[in-house]
Amino acid sequence: MYIPLSAMLNVFLYIAVYCRKKSDIKQKNMKNTSEAWVEIIPFELRTHLDLPLFASSVSAGFPLPAEEFVESVLDLNEYLVQNKTSTFLLRVRGDSMRDMGIYDGSILVVDKSLEPADGNTVIAVVDGEFLVKIYRIQGKKHLLVAANKDYVPIEIDETITLWGVATNCINGLR
Repeated sequence: MYIPLSAMLNVFLYIAVYCRKKSDIKQKNMKNTSEAWVEIIPFELRTHLDLPLFASSVSAGFPLPAEEFVESVLDLNEYLVQNKTSTFLLRVRGDSMRDMGIYDGSILVVDKSLEPADGNTVIAVVDGEFLVKIYRIQGKKHLLVAANKDYVPIEIDETITLWGVATNCINGLR
């Protein structure tokens, strides 16, 4: 199905509202389940924020370099987003990806225009819900694998859709 670019915002908002309702229902019904699923976050590229990027790296205990060592400025939109029209932010819920640094509350930058490759972190639609998993190809089998040994792999069949590829993960430090 092709959606005109002019209708993308309406489609995006509809999906966001649908996912929010599903997530509210899921949270009420799943007290002891911690499968990693995602929530769509509205994302706009209208903002522009240049932050200083230092030429030197930082090691623990070493004081910050002086301002004259600023290499350039870094716009986080340019750094995190390669394809503006196909990039979405998704908030993770659950712990199935914790061993690769994707935690409950992490925000994923997801590009729908990328073709998933073996080892990519992907967003898949399973039973009508978004899940984040590692895409694996083992012979003729295509799998969705968690980064937590407590979860079993999911074999991809015709009922599962690979929705996008996660390109970055944003985590807070506190």
